[in-house]
Amino acid sequence: SYARQVDGTGNWAAASNASPGWTNGPTPPTAVALSTYSVADHQPIHTAVGTLSTTEADPIDTFTYSLVSGLGGDDNASFNIVNGNTLETAAVFVASVKNSYNIRVRSVNSQGLSFDQTMTITHARCSPTRRPQPISGST
Repeated sequence: SYARQVDGTGNWAAASNASPGWTNGPTPPTAVALSTYSVADHQPIHTAVGTLSTTEADPIDTFTYSLVSGLGGDDNASFNIVNGNTLETAAVFVASVKNSYNIRVRSVNSQGLSFDQTMTITHARCSPTRRPQPISGST
């Protein structure tokens, strides 16, 4: 990756004296990820699903996250973003009713540039705990 700067005409141009990996101008986020894309069945509201993170050329930039409407955000109301970057449930999920949820997350960097990412959160039915049965004929 090479640094960029605005030339005299207002266009981006390669900076000849820049260190590789850094940029001299606003760079937008390029991806948003979640540390875990699943949640257990029948968990209480406010259960943490995972931590959001953003990919961008500037390694020290900061980001804010929000759930936004649009394609892929049908189930946004079932989640909240808390503590800046933690996705948590806003409902109790029951796999027999629905086993995946689609959300749309927006990451905005410190320059106000953004990137929207759709994600699918899944959950599976938890099988009930089975108790050991006594073996017949044992003493």
